[in-house]
Amino acid sequence: MQRREFSRLSALLAGLTVLGPNALLAGVSASWPGRDEKPWLLGFRGVDRDAYQSRPQVTGRIPANLIGTLYRNGPAQHEVAGFRYGHWFDGDGMVHAYRITPQGISHQARLVGTRKLTRERAAGRALYPGFGSAPSQTANVFSPDDVNTANISVLFHANKLLALWEAGSPYELDPVTLETRGLYAFSEETQGAPFSAHPRLDADGSLWNFSYLSAQGSIVL
Repeated sequence: MQRREFSRLSALLAGLTVLGPNALLAGVSASWPGRDEKPWLLGFRGVDRDAYQSRPQVTGRIPANLIGTLYRNGPAQHEVAGFRYGHWFDGDGMVHAYRITPQGISHQARLVGTRKLTRERAAGRALYPGFGSAPSQTANVFSPDDVNTANISVLFHANKLLALWEAGSPYELDPVTLETRGLYAFSEETQGAPFSAHPRLDADGSLWNFSYLSAQGSIVL
């Protein structure tokens, strides 16, 4: 699927009220397509634990002025209780932190404790449809954050670390431990509004983003 198609789905998710899986995923295969059909998906395997910590080996010298933390985010959990996602956009998000110091580099990673992930683990099975796949029996979707995987990008701004998804609320994480603090609202008026996962930082430090609320027919900046 192309990013443009993903954006169209994002607009649909932003206006969800109460939808069953048939309305959300009409015409989308509900099963893992198999190795012969989509062999490239073999490269996207689920992680074997919730968190990782390591110290990579460095060859050569780290530049003296290269100090700080690099955060990255992406799909990491591609299987839920035996159900295998059929598209790499559907994996649950994991945020990585590469901490660069004069003494070396350390790596840390943790799955984002989203509402979706927590509910599916409690149920012991996959519950929610994704971008390109869905389990055979799905739960109703009452809001975009029910299917929010927090797996697209990560933002550190105003001393807050946020895991972002294209059609849902940001998830705030602890910048040191990467533990999930919960859903984050940019303001009281925009609480629960789905924001883009690609904000822009202005030269003066202002953060620009947008949210499309199709149910109300409005755009929030």
